[in-house]
Amino acid sequence: MKSDRNNLLLIHTGLSTFVKGDVEILKKKYNVTSYQYDSRSWQLVVVIKQFLWLLFNVWRFDKIYIWFGDYHAFFPIIFANVFKIKSFLVVGGYDVCKIKHLKYGCFINPLRAWIVRYSMKHCTLNLCVSNYVLRKVKVITKQENNMLLFNGTNIRCENVDKSYKKEMIITVAIINDERTFYRKGIDRILKLAEELSEYDFVVIGLNNNLKRLCGESSGNVKIFARIPQKDLVDYYKQAKVYMQLSIMDTFCLALAEGMLYNCVPIVTNVGGMPEVVGDTGFVVNERSLNLLPSIVKQAMNRDYSNIYRERIEKNFLLSTRAKGLLEILNQYN
Repeated sequence: MKSDRNNLLLIHTGLSTFVKGDVEILKKKYNVTSYQYDSRSWQLVVVIKQFLWLLFNVWRFDKIYIWFGDYHAFFPIIFANVFKIKSFLVVGGYDVCKIKHLKYGCFINPLRAWIVRYSMKHCTLNLCVSNYVLRKVKVITKQENNMLLFNGTNIRCENVDKSYKKEMIITVAIINDERTFYRKGIDRILKLAEELSEYDFVVIGLNNNLKRLCGESSGNVKIFARIPQKDLVDYYKQAKVYMQLSIMDTFCLALAEGMLYNCVPIVTNVGGMPEVVGDTGFVVNERSLNLLPSIVKQAMNRDYSNIYRERIEKNFLLSTRAKGLLEILNQYN
């Protein structure tokens, strides 16, 4: 028998920055049990393992919290309905996408698409990380169990003297496969660097095994794999521009981090990135990518301003997400 009303099961496929942030938030109020679904292993074995674990353990929990809708969300939501447990599905992007030429998104596969639809329709509440995702979910489910809850950054925030800024353009992403390399637009950034040899470009987060995709990078480009946060912060401090030329990005936490350090944002008009930028920076349509060199020069010539930091502090800090998340869950006791 449950001892209290504070036991929460958190299901995820890996402790990404997003998931870690929510774990820390939820631990403030709940006894959190974390269950990692190994999406890299043979799916049938992993699904059976999860089913058996839920069969013997799910009765202990009052709420189930799931990051992303995919195979790993299906049985937890079924069990939640059978045992009258509140279930919350964080819809983050991959679970509502379909990019055929990159084979990206759950909706590429009919079975996964059906599972995602089922999960979204039958959970207690879908928590969408951007208005873009919210609009997609409303089309998929045609139901009202949806709510917007922006992601938030928890990166260390320090004042940056404008004299510290250099004519540098930075982009940051966790890039462990070829598909992500192209989805994040790294090829576009490298091509732009060739045209704008007067500026320094820094790409952070590219797996060393993928550097072959960069070809012979020009001398004004530096490429790094993952680096310690203190070094990342130092690059944010130095860069005058944060650029993300993704084909799809439903939020982009690194964009918010760069803006927190008053980098002028330049992004493509896709997913949730325009929501992060607002009216502070440059949002480029796919048809206008040829204008990027002139846009970069405009960004470089802008006076130093705190408007970028202020926008992130107002809307996209992890503390803001924490308050909203706990208030939402508190309504479903």
